[in-house]
Amino acid sequence: MELSKRQEVIIKTLSSSTLKAFKYVETFDDDKYRIYRDSDDFLYFSMENKRIVELELEITGRENNILKCLDNLNSLRLLKIYIGNTKEKILRLNLKIESLHYLYIHIEEEIKISVDFQNLPNLYEFIIQGDDMKNQKINVESIKNIKNLEHLEIVSIRLSQIPEYVKELDKLRNLILRNCGLKKISNYILNNKTLEWLDLRGNNELMIDKETRDFLYEKFSLFNPPNHYLYEDLNSLLKKI
Repeated sequence: MELSKRQEVIIKTLSSSTLKAFKYVETFDDDKYRIYRDSDDFLYFSMENKRIVELELEITGRENNILKCLDNLNSLRLLKIYIGNTKEKILRLNLKIESLHYLYIHIEEEIKISVDFQNLPNLYEFIIQGDDMKNQKINVESIKNIKNLEHLEIVSIRLSQIPEYVKELDKLRNLILRNCGLKKISNYILNNKTLEWLDLRGNNELMIDKETRDFLYEKFSLFNPPNHYLYEDLNSLLKKI
């Protein structure tokens, strides 16, 4: 494993800012990485042709200037950001990575987060996960400008209804809104022509009548209803066999 001089400087800068060493793995999509990830001692990256293509990043402390280093990673395809005790009330993430396809954000603190998607034109997948619906608020309105987005996943962040910006994602195939406190289904879901997977598990206050659920099972390749319907729907399915 050999980094270019420029990429080596970036890794050293990030390591000094996060107070964690970086460790190389061949890819984030193999068992070796999954085993390593059980430890919080390191952050990980993978590379191709001496360029970093996958990277983990941890944001703690008051400053998030380390994000500026990412502007020089013009081959980066996957970025995972872990947000811990930043002591910030509002954190603004303005990423400028045209090559980025996958962005994952995990939040552990009570904080307001604003993500600017204006400079992420090739993003295909965005996942953001909170910590069991603590006082965490997100502003990702500008995601509506990402016309190629296919996978949107919001987990454990409070939403009363399906956000309006979702309705402007013309190529969205997978919509996962899990444990978000949703209280009502949207006509957007019933009329959408591109969605293939809808996951609404963990929304314990969301009521969907049997007729609508049957329609959604038929409409989507995969539909995961709120947990309180699973037993009833499974019994209904078994009776048809």
